[in-house]
Amino acid sequence: MKPLIKQMTVICLCLWPGIIVQAQIDPFAVMQKICAAYKSGTPLRFYGSMSMYLKSNPDNIIEKMHSSYMVDGTNFICSIGPLELLSNDTYYVSADKMAKLIMIGHKKDLANGKQIPVLNADRFKKWIKEKRVQAVVIPGYTRSVLKLTDSGGETGYYLYKIEYDNGTGYMKQVLLETADPNDTSRKTMVLKITYTTPVARQKDNNTFSEQHFFSITANKVQLAPAYRGYQLINQL
Repeated sequence: MKPLIKQMTVICLCLWPGIIVQAQIDPFAVMQKICAAYKSGTPLRFYGSMSMYLKSNPDNIIEKMHSSYMVDGTNFICSIGPLELLSNDTYYVSADKMAKLIMIGHKKDLANGKQIPVLNADRFKKWIKEKRVQAVVIPGYTRSVLKLTDSGGETGYYLYKIEYDNGTGYMKQVLLETADPNDTSRKTMVLKITYTTPVARQKDNNTFSEQHFFSITANKVQLAPAYRGYQLINQL
């Protein structure tokens, strides 16, 4: 190859979006960036769409749910299908509209794995640091993919693919793969989640208030009108 043509070819490869020549990106730094994006110090509102299907037949959607989120640091209120979840500085609430069941308790008693239902980025960061998962970044022009492999499935899934915005760190799409160990056919199930771009919202003292769900009067829990008739599991 002539020197000039060779030089131009290298330049073109460096500029081509699908072939980015650069030092390997640190997966831990990427997860730090994603964590920081959702802990901006400002309440963030965004939405999600979840679908589940067999990896071998992605066009046949087995189940589909929509979700909405408002997060501010470790505080959040969200709905995922029939579930409503709240976590504020003092309490956590889990309400199931289908089962007509509501659970309340102190936030300090909430297991770490159940905090921040947006694919708990802090937990992923811990797994990467402890090398419980194999992590690699697949770079892209405007979006990249953080790929996490858990060969033993100890984290609940065998494979995670987190597509995120290179500039903001916001997650755009997540694919999670798992298989039922009792299923001899070893069918791989995929949970696909897409997220909208978060929009900053003004701070409001009522946004994460437990009074959407319950109040306490004379040391007795009173459920809000929308939840009266629900079975109450009181862990206070």
